[in-house]
Amino acid sequence: MTYYLYEDGNDMGTVHEGSCSDCNHGAGQGVGIEKPDTLSPGWSGPYETLSIAQAQVSHLRDAKCCGHCLDGAWLRRHGQDC
Repeated sequence: MTYYLYEDGNDMGTVHEGSCSDCNHGAGQGVGIEKPDTLSPGWSGPYETLSIAQAQVSHLRDAKCCGHCLDGAWLRRHGQDC
């Protein structure tokens, strides 16, 4: 399993499983997208483990796990680790 981080450009990020319908292996939402050759803007990864993906949020003000594919827990809130 691989993981990706989506950054929305407003200092907010969300960690997703690659197979999540919101992620589509870094392609984002879209019909019929499977493992693209390049990542869509805002996406980084793949990361081999969830802990590696979670470690990528240290520069963000707010970050959480996806509420669809993961537990939805906050990782960083208002610049502080949760």
